Amino acid sequence: MLGRVARVVAVDGPGGLVHLLLTHDGGAVSTVSLALDAPPAAVAGEFVLYGENGVEPVPIPDGSPATAFGVAIDQLLAENDAGTRDHRCDVRFGREVVAVLAAAEAARAQATPVDLPS
Repeated sequence: MLGRVARVVAVDGPGGLVHLLLTHDGGAVSTVSLALDAPPAAVAGEFVLYGENGVEPVPIPDGSPATAFGVAIDQLLAENDAGTRDHRCDVRFGREVVAVLAAAEAARAQATPVDLPS
C-alpha cells in the first residue's frame, strides 16, 4: 500500500520491544513495533493511515492466525491448480520482508539508518 521500503531506522525498547521507522519509496513513512516474546496480554495490532485528509483507521479482519494461514494455503493450492504464480504475497514479497528485517537488525547493531538497495 505504501510502496517498497527504502530505509529502516530501528530503536530498542523495553522488554525486547523493537521500534522501526520505515521510509517508503515516494516518501511515505510507517512505524512498526515488534517483539518475539511478548506476553499474550500485550499483543495488539492497529493500522491507521494519516494524511492530508485526516486520520483513517484500517479495519482489522476478524479471525485467528490459524484461519489466516489456512486461507493462505488455500490460495497457494488454488494458484498451483490453475498454474499461475502471481499472488501479491509470493516469494518476492517474502524476500522483501526478510530484507527489511535484516536491515532492521543491522540498524539496531550499527545505531544508524540502513538504506535498502533499489
